[in-house]
Amino acid sequence: EDIKPCTVTLSEAYDHHSEVQAGKSEGHQKAVRNRVGKWVEVFGGDRLVSDVTAQEVAKDLEGRLYNERDPKTKTTYNNHLNYIKTFMNWCAGAEQGYIKESPIAGMKLKVKEWADPEYLSAEDTRKLFETLEGHKEENPADLADAILSFFCGMRQDEIKRVRQGEGAVRISLENHN
Repeated sequence: EDIKPCTVTLSEAYDHHSEVQAGKSEGHQKAVRNRVGKWVEVFGGDRLVSDVTAQEVAKDLEGRLYNERDPKTKTTYNNHLNYIKTFMNWCAGAEQGYIKESPIAGMKLKVKEWADPEYLSAEDTRKLFETLEGHKEENPADLADAILSFFCGMRQDEIKRVRQGEGAVRISLENHN
C-alpha cells in the first residue's frame, strides 16, 4: 500500500540497468547481456517487473540450463541465477523503486559436490613453460600471458588491460640466465 503499482516492464528495467553497467568491464557487461538479457528475452520483456516469481525463474533456469546428469550445469545455473538476483535486487533498490522487494532474493543456489582440486605437477609445469618458451617467436604473448595467469592469478580480461597504454606490462626473458 505504501508504493505505487509497478508500471515498468522487464525490458525497460533491463535497458536502464544496462546503462548503469556502462562503466564496467566489457567482460562484465557481456555476462550481464548473456545472463540477464537472455533471461529477460525468454521470460518476456513486455511483462512487468512485478510479474516475476521465484517459481517461474526456477522453472526457466532448470529447463534451459540445468541437466541433472551433468553436475557441471549446476555452475551455469548458479551463475545465471546470481546475475538475475542482482538485477532483481537492483530493481527493488530505493533509486529505482520498481518493486518493493525482490521476489527471488531467497532462491537457493544448486549445491555442488566437493571434489579435490586438480593440480599441475611441477614436472608438467616445467614442460608447459618450456613449450611456451619454445614457441615465443610464433606467439610471443602466450608465454607472458601464461606467467601472469599462472603465477600472478590474473584473469584474461585483466591481462588484456595491462597490455594497453602507459601502464602496459613489459616482460623480457632475453636477458634471463
